[in-house]
Amino acid sequence: MVYLDGDNNLEEAALADFNEMEAAMGSLNMTVIVLFDRSSTNSRAQGDWGETRLYEVKHDTDLSAIASKRLSDTTWLGISGNETDELNMGSGESLKNFVTFCNETYPADHTALILWDHGSGWAPATVDIPTPDTKFIAIDDGSAGDALSMKEVAAALEGKGVDLLGFDACLMAETEVAWELRESARYMVASEGLEPSSGWDYTGFLDRFNGLNGGKKTPVELARCIADTYMDGGASGSELTLSVVDLAALSPLGKAVDELAMEVMAMGPDAVTTARYASTCYNEYTCVDLRQFAATLGASSATRDALDAALSNAVIYKVATSPENACGLSIYFPVFGYSSGQFSDYTPANLMFTQETLWDEALADYREGAFYYTFETVAGTPGLDTQLDVYADSLAFIAGNDDSAAPSGFSGLRIPVARGASYRLRVSSPGGFWHAGTPGSYGVYAGIGRATPCTPIEEANDAYEADDEPAFSSILDVETVQPHYLTSGDEDWVHVTVPE
Repeated sequence: MVYLDGDNNLEEAALADFNEMEAAMGSLNMTVIVLFDRSSTNSRAQGDWGETRLYEVKHDTDLSAIASKRLSDTTWLGISGNETDELNMGSGESLKNFVTFCNETYPADHTALILWDHGSGWAPATVDIPTPDTKFIAIDDGSAGDALSMKEVAAALEGKGVDLLGFDACLMAETEVAWELRESARYMVASEGLEPSSGWDYTGFLDRFNGLNGGKKTPVELARCIADTYMDGGASGSELTLSVVDLAALSPLGKAVDELAMEVMAMGPDAVTTARYASTCYNEYTCVDLRQFAATLGASSATRDALDAALSNAVIYKVATSPENACGLSIYFPVFGYSSGQFSDYTPANLMFTQETLWDEALADYREGAFYYTFETVAGTPGLDTQLDVYADSLAFIAGNDDSAAPSGFSGLRIPVARGASYRLRVSSPGGFWHAGTPGSYGVYAGIGRATPCTPIEEANDAYEADDEPAFSSILDVETVQPHYLTSGDEDWVHVTVPE
């Protein structure tokens, strides 16, 4: 079963993946049913239809046309097979009815369900239409941007007997997602990181699975075929990951996370901040690799051993390009003040994981106890536009802000810092890293308070600073506004150390 939501800017990729499925069906001993929703605006290819269609996939080698058998279903899905059929793919009822139709019409010994679209991890039950920083799967532009929360997915799959649940979408291998879906399927395939728009190699994994001996054609082997061909099939990206998770083996992981949470609450916030910024991050810097965070935190050997054992039991297979030591599951840990807009929804009312573990309490404790600094630029030249990015001293990215929408003409961030630690700030120029505009002067500030207006420095050649490499960073005293000047194509680097 493939829940193919192409009613958005991924429509072209959805068409390509459907054609990949058809190319593999020549000798395939399985049935593939696709619920395919297209956009009425994004692509005119392959017939330029925009409704929701139901297909039984049939063999065809023409990658520019769909030749599969079109189906109708007026019992569960309400699809009659004409151009007025339009389902909301962001509705749990649509998903539930699709799986019911497949189970009733095509009974099978084993079933797999792939949710295909944009993805962004767990979603609170209180949010249905995604807003910036909202986490979701399957956004349907034709239905006012509705999307599926994990609670909707869990409810839709209750009692459906799905063996393998796959997310051909970005960022769905979150501990919170897996925990929410423990009763929805036996296994899950998902990525900690971003996926390219081309997604999985459907011809590749279906052909490889079909080539296995009969006794090896299990849900786990299908999942392994998906993961291996994803890496082998030419998917582009510097940080590709895919994990196969045994959803029935998650309970020990919850206990290990509790041990980690108690250590986070017992540690000083400076140590936690340092570990957070040194860990591999995903999902707009809202999540960290679970094992790597425990290691950079310096968690006790007992906690790390428990976490390693639990992850080894739960993540039964994984592939990754970079970082190669990705454990297969991330966990929510935003940069408070920057990527924490949805933390208010990270509650027991919305997620089973926060009901049943201490992780939300650890985050709340850290948020309240952390030491915060303001980093900002202040425009001296009227209309000057800047982009401010904050990095750890190791040059690991932490947070960024663009002032282009701010009438006050500054970029500003207030985020946790570790006392005694150093940070590097990059300010990019008009016509440089992000923007186009007129060269001019500005000030840069770091401190507990807020910057005062900057006195513009002389806009002359002798005022120009070519601080375009971190090695030549200007040293910034805290609680001061340091004047700078940007020419087109320039960027300035500033080095600041937080007092202990």
